[in-house]
Amino acid sequence: TFSKVRLDLRRMHIISTDWTFASTREGKSVPFATAGDCYSLATCPQGRFRINLSGTGLKVAENVAWISQGNYALANIQKSEDGSSVSGICG
Repeated sequence: TFSKVRLDLRRMHIISTDWTFASTREGKSVPFATAGDCYSLATCPQGRFRINLSGTGLKVAENVAWISQGNYALANIQKSEDGSSVSGICG
């Protein structure tokens, strides 16, 4: 879980692998806005993420896209119209 993220101000990019403001309950750390699933091969995605930039003055750029990787990978990504929030499930 990330309570804050580090921002590269020159490029206006989030540094997704900066763990300064993150905590992991168990297992490996997962980069910001990344989700994965090793639950099953069936179409039953268990990986989830959510980005909420409401109230920050920031938004996710319109051209940002998430990719699916692996065998039988699925992804369902929902972006708000104003770009202030994104959520996704994958597996």
